[in-house]
Amino acid sequence: MVLAALGDDDLAAAAQRVIETRAQLPDRMVFWPPFLGSFYGVAAVVKAAAGAGELVQGRDWVPADDVYQHSSFCVAQAIVAGRAGDGERAAALFEDGDAGLAAVPAVRALYRRYGGEAAIRDGWGDPAPWLAEAEVYLERRGNEKLARACRSLLRLAGTSPRRRRGPAADHRYAGLELTTREADVLSLLAEGLTNKAIAARLYLSPRTVEKHVERILTKTGQANRTALAAFAVERDTDSPTT
Repeated sequence: MVLAALGDDDLAAAAQRVIETRAQLPDRMVFWPPFLGSFYGVAAVVKAAAGAGELVQGRDWVPADDVYQHSSFCVAQAIVAGRAGDGERAAALFEDGDAGLAAVPAVRALYRRYGGEAAIRDGWGDPAPWLAEAEVYLERRGNEKLARACRSLLRLAGTSPRRRRGPAADHRYAGLELTTREADVLSLLAEGLTNKAIAARLYLSPRTVEKHVERILTKTGQANRTALAAFAVERDTDSPTT
């Protein structure tokens, strides 16, 4: 599902699922089921976040008197407008779409994560408050990948993420005296990511990631990166399910 891929902070997979789903849909339908309208709304946001230069309403969105669909398309159009340099329109569209998603906080947090990234990149709106609220919500829901992405974007926006209790909020690394950023790096090492991939995920330079890995090696007493990755996976496996 598209939303599941976004929830895993995998925009490329979400975009691919949009393509696959669209290929199975007929070009014309007499009746549009509600779920299909919702799909087109999310698909528009994915297409915009993935780099679309424009959205054609008749093809990218099913017009309907539905707040969720309307809000999704507003967010998508905001990202496209910002990319085109129309920051004022982008900010207005995003505000309209975001307000309409109050009843669906999980989707709102997803859109704030991707809308916030676009706003920082293209210089429109006020993404820091959106990202800060999204980070709190996502962390409480246990989605550490998206919460981590929001924290990284907040740093890009020049705002320090809220301070979390303890040297590292991730319970898997309790007692290791890791910083929040080091815990983020170690979590991604456990997923098998390279330094370059970790750098891209956390919006850091590969050299900065390398320095973090060096400090984590020292703190954990592991001999090398391979041993450290195995250590991280073991900690993940041994941690209680939340």
